[in-house]
Amino acid sequence: MKGLRTIRLLAALLIGALALLAVAAAILFSVDLSVYRAALETRIGVALGRPVILKGPIRVRPSLWPTVTVADIGIANPAWASQGQLATAQWLSLQFRLAPLLLGRVQIQKVTLVGGQLHLETRADGTSNWMLPASAGGPNGARALTAADLPAIEVLDSELDFRDGRSGVVTQLRV
Repeated sequence: MKGLRTIRLLAALLIGALALLAVAAAILFSVDLSVYRAALETRIGVALGRPVILKGPIRVRPSLWPTVTVADIGIANPAWASQGQLATAQWLSLQFRLAPLLLGRVQIQKVTLVGGQLHLETRADGTSNWMLPASAGGPNGARALTAADLPAIEVLDSELDFRDGRSGVVTQLRV
């Protein structure tokens, strides 16, 4: 008798948890994330120390590995650079670890970049366009992501060019 009550209680708790997850997923799917576009551009821009433009749709796919996908992205270059954008992408997808996310920490599990163009260059004095300004990272000691923070990076149909400001030589790579 007591065992039957325990099973009923566990079943009720499980059903309640599943219903809560279903409601949370429905809310996530019904929210138009484009209303946060300006705030996202500002926060990412502060973290990078460069203007960021998110032109395309912003989508969230809730799962055990929640994923945010943004289309048509641009990150500005310094004024002295030969190209207006340091980087552009047809779309960028960030897959997060769920457990840390539930605890309020952001840990990226995988980054997928499709249709990217990265324009790296130096000036004759050796200054490079990929070095972030000292102000990057924003307040409270926040910092931009580094490659060490990312366990997996997938790059598809993308191009990188490097322009050496001293020699004038341009090197190109297509992935």
